[in-house]
Amino acid sequence: MELMRIAESRSCPFDGILIDDTSRFSRDIVEQATLIRDLKDAGVFVYFVSDGIDTRDETTEDVLLPVFGIKDSLYSRDLARKTQRGMAGQVLRGYNAGGRLYGYKYTQEHDPSGVIDKKTRQVRSLGTRVTIDEEQARVVRMIFAWYADGYGLKAIAIKLNEQGIVPPRKAVQSQRRETTPTWGPLTIRAMLHNPRYSGDWTWNKKKWFRKRKTGKRIYRDRPESEWVKADRPELAIVHSQTWEQVQEKIQTNAKLYAQGVRAPRRDYLLSGLLKCQICGSNLTIVSGSNPDKSEYACSFNWRRGAKACPNNIRLSRIEIEERVTEAIRERVLHPKSIHRIVDLVNARLKQVKPKIKEERDVLIRKASAIEAEVQNLVEFIVQSGDSSSHVVDAISTKEAELGAIRAKIESRGAMAPCKPLKIDATYALKWMNQLSELLKSDVARARSGIGQLIGTLTAKPVSQDGATGLLLTGKPQLSGILGIVGAGSTLNGSGGGI
Repeated sequence: MELMRIAESRSCPFDGILIDDTSRFSRDIVEQATLIRDLKDAGVFVYFVSDGIDTRDETTEDVLLPVFGIKDSLYSRDLARKTQRGMAGQVLRGYNAGGRLYGYKYTQEHDPSGVIDKKTRQVRSLGTRVTIDEEQARVVRMIFAWYADGYGLKAIAIKLNEQGIVPPRKAVQSQRRETTPTWGPLTIRAMLHNPRYSGDWTWNKKKWFRKRKTGKRIYRDRPESEWVKADRPELAIVHSQTWEQVQEKIQTNAKLYAQGVRAPRRDYLLSGLLKCQICGSNLTIVSGSNPDKSEYACSFNWRRGAKACPNNIRLSRIEIEERVTEAIRERVLHPKSIHRIVDLVNARLKQVKPKIKEERDVLIRKASAIEAEVQNLVEFIVQSGDSSSHVVDAISTKEAELGAIRAKIESRGAMAPCKPLKIDATYALKWMNQLSELLKSDVARARSGIGQLIGTLTAKPVSQDGATGLLLTGKPQLSGILGIVGAGSTLNGSGGGI
């Protein structure tokens, strides 16, 4: 947040922040406590006017703020439940619960009795009615038909752009970049996966939330018991037979992808592994019907011109592939490098082991404290007879927190007996021999192996002695180097240029 950045700067222009009440600051008790502590460390106090709370008072942080934080958190959860219940009612009545999908029209349906809404002072809206947009529906049917006939995502996007068909979210694309809004493979992919085009308008399949550390919005699948099922055959744009054919093909491609086999046309060793450092797009094969004379170049520059990305350098595919494999042989898979990495990992494990026990002890004490809080809430219900939803939800929240802490305790217990890593010195030689064989017989599997080993390489334009070229840099993935690919990837911080 910009406010936090200013507060933590050396030349902070204010000593305190005035806020109406605690709910305007944050309705998440953990986030609230973290922000208050960060501001306090920066020498900035917070005064909540309506509540009369001043963080300069030492008792505030320990007593008042947690109480108000729980109140705000419970209010936020209750409001979310009411909103969700209202949206579910809209779905069951045949209205739209939110969001717009390409291929459909959305029209506000007003109360025929003419009742005026007190907030908007307009005729009350009953909901948003969805109907098929025939012009856009024709495009959707083309996309599904092309994919069923064997066209790939990229090929479909190119065909749509060549025909000058306006893409979804045109206004958003225009705001993000100066180039003409166009169709992209990810847009096509999302449409092919959307069951609404087949008439299945089931709602509430996913739960969206924002990660605390990164701020990224992600989702988790909800249990089927929470789904609000709504079959809308009158809104089906794609015929059921075409839908099933497309889904079967998607599943087949997904299985091949999981095995390291990519689309059959991508028979190049580094496809998908090279990225332009300037714009972040992939380097792709841009010219040459003869594979031996083909070249890599920035896909954004190639497709959209210098305004999108000034990186117009093209280099021989064969030369880049030879340089990369040689660098892997000399810098990544050399036995000395691998043994050095193993020694570093073992040294790190030796440092971490004592901390694991300390963390486990802290978690055990924290679990005991939460168990006591839950017991107090249960006794409160027994003595007062108050079993309102707020109290029950507070118990559920504490129990969920307790379950997460117990899982951490178990994980710390499993990490304690870690043994030193062992690796065969001949692993590197075997890996390179296998790579050489795969380059002759199965380029897709060779590409998958390199991807697991080195991850992504960024390409930066450089100039030296009047000549231009691309400097490739990347960070080898530790799990791939140790031959234990399949676990989570851990990056080796040393990096390196190629």
